Formats: sequence, C-alpha cells, structure tokens
Amino acid sequence: CGPREALRARAAGWAVERIATEAVIDTARWSLDRPACRSLRRKLKAASKAGVTIETAPQILPLDEMARIHADWAARSGGERGFSMGRFCPELLMHQHVVLARREGELVAFASFHQGRGDWTLDLMRQTVAAPDGTMMALVLSAIETARAAQVPLVSLAALPKLPAWMPAPLRARIAARPGCAGLEQFKRGFGPGWRPLYAAAPGRAGLARAAIEIARAVHDPAPLGAEPPIPDIELGALAVQKGGATVRRPIRLPVLRGAAPRLTEQTGPANDRRTLPTSRNP
Repeated sequence: CGPREALRARAAGWAVERIATEAVIDTARWSLDRPACRSLRRKLKAASKAGVTIETAPQILPLDEMARIHADWAARSGGERGFSMGRFCPELLMHQHVVLARREGELVAFASFHQGRGDWTLDLMRQTVAAPDGTMMALVLSAIETARAAQVPLVSLAALPKLPAWMPAPLRARIAARPGCAGLEQFKRGFGPGWRPLYAAAPGRAGLARAAIEIARAVHDPAPLGAEPPIPDIELGALAVQKGGATVRRPIRLPVLRGAAPRLTEQTGPANDRRTLPTSRNP
C-alpha cells in the first residue's frame, strides 16, 4: 500500500513495514533535458549511433522472435522472477503496450507496459547480449513519449525492493546476488524519476514477517507458469460489437493459458476488427 493507507493501518494498531520504492514519471513535467538525465542522454546517443530503431505498438507482435529473446535473457539472468514480477506470457502481451528495438532488421530487445486508466506501468524488459548500449533506455523513452501524447499523466518504472533488516541473512544475500539486481536501480535513476514509498501491513509483526518471507520466496523462486495455482480470468475492459442493429459492450476476458505461445490470426468482419487467440491446451 501507499503512505496514506500505511498511516491508517498503523493508527489501527497494525504492523507496517516499508518494503519498496516506486520510480514514477510525471509525463507532463518530465523532460529529457533535465540535469538528472545526463547519463540517459549519453546512452540514447550510443544506441542511435549503433543503428537501433524503435517500433511502437506493432499491430502484430513477432512472438517467436520475442520468445527467443526471452529465453536467452532468462538463461543469463537465472530465470524469471514470480509473484508481482513480470513473466513472459504471450496472451498478456497481446493486451499491453509493447515497444520493439531492432538493429539492421533484427529484433534485439522489447519492453511491455500495463495500461491503466491513469497510468502505465513497466512490466517486461528483455534484450539480447548483442543489444547495443542504451537500447532499453530508448524503449522506455518511447513509451514515456507515447503515454504523454495520449495524455496519460503517470508512467511507473515499477519498484525497487527494500529488504527488511530482520529478514534472514541467507535469504537477503541470495536476493541481492541475483543477476541484474544491482543495475536495476541505476537504470531507473537514469530517468530522474520521482520516488514513492510502498509498504506492507499486517495485523501483527509475526504475520508481517511471514508474509515478507513468503513473498520474497515467491518472487525469487517461482513455480513454472504451468504449475501455478489456478487464478480467475482477468477482465481487460469491454469491446463494442454490433448485435441486432444495436451496439453492445461485451467484456473482454483474458484466459490464463499455459504452454507454448499461440499463433495470432486476424479476423475482420463488418461489425468489428479484432485479433483472436486460439486456446493453448499444452500443460
């Protein structure tokens, strides 16, 4: 929860612990020319000089290429994180804002963002070893500029964890040693964001400690996607369709599918133009 809810929980006698800090971009006020973005500008120039080109929100995602990049990234990074961390799920990617980076026509990186009513949140960042320096910064910058053009007031670069001092030392050391942990803070600070504290709250200290340990384990030792507990479908909004001469808003639901990436097909009709996903039945 945020500071306001944390204060209310503490006033009610709950145990409260600061667990993370979220990096946020105010799209109306943020500028690449700020002194805090000096290193970011250097990285962007390096990517441009290396021939990196950015493609924003493609109509059809190159899922096979993206899957290969993800597999390469996972092998180098010790696998995916779980729980609140982004995981490679083609069904979900179809409903996100996706930005691609290419060099000489070859896909070298991609990033995805959840699109909320009042903000966008960074989800996946995946790149190959061959991606030039500054490639991922260019992807995030493109999303910030697109969000600003769409009058989205806030872009979140997601949170950096703050591990409680009372967490068992072996678990703290294991988390800190994960590949990419040290560079993530430097990457986000390069955008000169604002910072918002995030808290965990529980009725008692014992429950708070247990929850923190279980969440840390769920993040850093996740079950394979196919072995996760079943969760309900996710409603993504509504789609206007024609029915009997009237416009009807039908809920769009994202099924939680398992297995290989589905192939995308295009279905175009007189009443609507939409993409459909065949259901994957692989375990």
